Parts: sequence; C-alpha cells; structure tokens
Amino acid sequence: MPNGEKKSIQLALSTDFKIIVEDNDPYKITYKGSVGLPIHRWVRLTPSFSPQLVSRLLREFKCDHRSKVLDPFMGIGTTVLQCQFEGFESVGVDINPFLHYVATMKTSLWQESLAELRNGAQDFVVMISEKRKEAMIPLEDFPKTLGVEVPRLHNITRWWRVEVLKDLLIGKHILKSASFDEETKEFLKMGLISILMDVANVTYEGVQFTFKDRSKEDIDVVTSLRKCLCEMVDDVEYFQQNVHRIGRTSTIRGDSTRIAELLKDCRPTCVITSPPYPNRYSYVWNTRPYLYFFDFITEANEASELDKQAIGGTWGKATSDLVKGEVAPLNADVANIVEETIEKIRSKNALKNTNLMANYIMKYFNMMYDHATSLEKILAKNAELAYVIGNSEIKGVEIPADIWLGKIFEECGLAIDRIVRVRRRHSGKGLYESVVIGKCP
Repeated sequence: MPNGEKKSIQLALSTDFKIIVEDNDPYKITYKGSVGLPIHRWVRLTPSFSPQLVSRLLREFKCDHRSKVLDPFMGIGTTVLQCQFEGFESVGVDINPFLHYVATMKTSLWQESLAELRNGAQDFVVMISEKRKEAMIPLEDFPKTLGVEVPRLHNITRWWRVEVLKDLLIGKHILKSASFDEETKEFLKMGLISILMDVANVTYEGVQFTFKDRSKEDIDVVTSLRKCLCEMVDDVEYFQQNVHRIGRTSTIRGDSTRIAELLKDCRPTCVITSPPYPNRYSYVWNTRPYLYFFDFITEANEASELDKQAIGGTWGKATSDLVKGEVAPLNADVANIVEETIEKIRSKNALKNTNLMANYIMKYFNMMYDHATSLEKILAKNAELAYVIGNSEIKGVEIPADIWLGKIFEECGLAIDRIVRVRRRHSGKGLYESVVIGKCP
C-alpha cells in the first residue's frame, strides 16, 4: 500500500510480518469518507471503511478489465459500489439480510429511469402528507385499518415518537398499495430506510447509537423524506451523466465461512474487505431497527439465530451460548496463535464475564480460520488480498487482530506481504485499524 501523506515507520515487532504505521485522515479510511459522496451516502453504517480506501487498493493491486474483486463482508456495499463506478467486475457477500438488501439496491437502482424516480419521489411525499390527515387512528389500530403491522421491536415508542412512527408506517402502507413500478418502489423504500434513524430518538456515540430525548425537536418525516429523495435523485442523475464504464456487480446473501460453497464458479483475482472486528460489536443488534421495521425479520429468535451464525455475533442466544463452558480452538493452528492470550483473559476471574469474552474471542478466530480455509479454495492464482481490521482490548488484554489474522491466512496457505496500520482510533487505549495485505501463491 502506498504510504500516507505523513511519514511511515516500519516497526520491529515479535512477528515475521513487515508492519508499517501511517497516520491518515479519518476521511480517507472510515465511513466519514462516504458522507458526502453520491449513493455511498444513502445509508450510514459507522463501522465501515471509505470508498477512497477502496480506490487506493484497486490502484495498488493494478486492477484492470480482467480483474474480479470480491468483498466477502460486504456490509452496505462500499467495495462493490466503488468497483461498479470505476468499471471493475465485483461480487459481494453478506449474511445480514438488511445489509445485503442495501448493497443490492445501491448497485442497481441508480441505473433506473431518472424521470420515473423523480416523479415517484414527488408523488410519494404528497401521498404520505394526504394520508396522514386521514389516519387519525390509534397506533394499535394500524394493522386492521391500514394493513401494516407495527414492528415487533421492543418498546418501539422509545425509538420513535408516536406521530413519527405513524408517518413511517403510512409510508410502508403506501408502498404496498400504490401503483408505482417495482424499481421505483424499491427506490422509495431506500428513501424511508435512509431517514429511519434520522427521525428516531437516537444519536450516535462512536459506532453505537444511544437513546436521546428529542421531544422538543421538530421532527417531520415528510420534510426529511422529501429532502432525502431529492438528494437521491440528484445522485442518480450525477452518476448517469458521469459513469461511462459500469463494472458488472453481483451481491449474494450468505455465510462467508462457507464462501467456496457460495461462489463455486468464481475465481476472484482480488479481495478488498473489512470483516467484523473482534470487539463485540454486533451488526445484527445495531441494525435491528431496520431489520424489524422493514420485515427482514419478524421474531426475536430470528435475530438471535442470525447473530449466532455471524462472525463476531454476541446478541441474544449467541451470548447465552458463550457464557457456558469453554470454546475449544478449532485446531492446533488456532490454538498456537490465540490460546495463550485467551487464557490470560479467562484467568481474570475477579472481572465480570471473563469466560464469556474468552469464548467470544476463540469463536471469532475459529470462524475467521473457517473463512480463510474456504476462501483459499476459490482464489485465482496470485490473487491479492486486503483485509481492513481493528485490534481490540478485552479485559485489559490486547487482541492484536491484524497479526493473528495474518498468521491464520498463512496457516491456510496464503502469503502475507505486510500489515499497514492506517489509523489510530481515538479511544485512549492504543487501538488502531490495519490493512492486512497478502496474496494467494
């Protein structure tokens, strides 16, 4: 990877990997780089990387018209969307149905008829305005009167004020009943998705959202939606006018620990991705308002089961399972890499949940080993890899995720060239984000 604007420093650490430290602007690395970019900005996912970083890696890997880029932890589609804009073929995979949907829509809707989208957006906000004048009914009567269920999200009126929730549900009702064509409906649904948390009683603190008293704020769904859809239409127009070579893109919902089964006929020449970090951040837990509101899941056990399958998942049943017993290393390779550190965590008996966290870390790296083993089976010869990952601190013990991931890759037959620590995270705990860069021999 090219050096950052500031001087890079090579460190001599207790590993065979070449480790380079850079000090980069967060806008070049984190989700902040997406905030002002058309289409990339449609949905915010704070623990994601920037389109600028994707472009940087595509240049370094010298991708061309023969390249096929894989993102096995696609999230909201940053890699596949950027590849599409730059003319490269790509495929993305994600286990979360909401994230898969967003990535799919972002890489397809902007190619639709601009006139249809603009007219649909104008009609949609007018229809919500008119319908909410009629819908002076209690929230609990919405299923019977409008045929739209109130999402089974726990304590839902803590998330949205009642009048805000009603307007959002009216929007859902209109999308089911109005005569928009299917592509326009999906575009308008993406508009509702985009504003869902903007009109909620939450604020972001780092990568997590927290509840906030917004009772005195002027929150209006129609105003927010009108502004959002206008921006989205402008985004579509911008790219229809400026993207002249569109990269072919496909998205798959599936489990990347079994990536070889999902992509049997695919031979990626390049992997650019960011797996979940081993920091107990749950993508299912943090996307549950979207999952429930837009009917990707309807029952609590669905979310719990999904998080059990996801790498790094710890919500619900995933947590209760990890509390019990001791998760064993998948094999001797994993044991040699992580077991000593995990035993340090487990030995801190005076601290709460040490066994849970030790099991969590072991399960995480077991699953990353499964992913690496499966990935190696489908990569093209000399395929290049870039994995963006952050380290963590668990019960006062550092988890050097970049080094451990590099070692796992090497045990699975992949070659690691270097680790570039691209950003120091503002945590006060010495945390950083790295790009683990390697190749399939």
